Amino acid sequence: MLVDKSKLKIISGENLNKYFPAHLLPYRDKDEFTMPLPHFYKMQFYFSSIETLIVIGWKGNEASFVEQLLQHARKVKKVIKVDPEPESVKKNLVSLISRDYVVTKIYNSFESFVMSNFEKDLN
Repeated sequence: MLVDKSKLKIISGENLNKYFPAHLLPYRDKDEFTMPLPHFYKMQFYFSSIETLIVIGWKGNEASFVEQLLQHARKVKKVIKVDPEPESVKKNLVSLISRDYVVTKIYNSFESFVMSNFEKDLN
C-alpha cells in the first residue's frame, strides 16, 4: 500500500492526545517515523521502563525504531519472540538479546503462545 503524502496535513492547535501513534511498523523498508513528535518522546520514555519485550510477528527491520529501542530500553531482561521464523528477529535485535542478562523465549506460532499459559513468562 502506498500513502499519498501530498494529502497529509500538519495538525496544529488541536489536542494531540486524541490521536494514536502512527509509526507504521509493518512497512519493511521504512527508515523514518511518521508520528507526532510528542508521541515519539513518549515512545522513548516508555522504552526506558520495559523489562519484558514481547515481539509478535515483527521482524525488526526498521533501523530507526530498533536504534531507539536499543538506546532507550536498557532494563529489558526478557525477550519473548512469537514468530514461525524467529531467526530474522534474532538477527535484527542481536544487540539486545545478546546481553548477558537477557533471557529469550521463542514461540513458533501465536496459538502456541496463547495456549502455553504465557502469563508465567511475563514474570
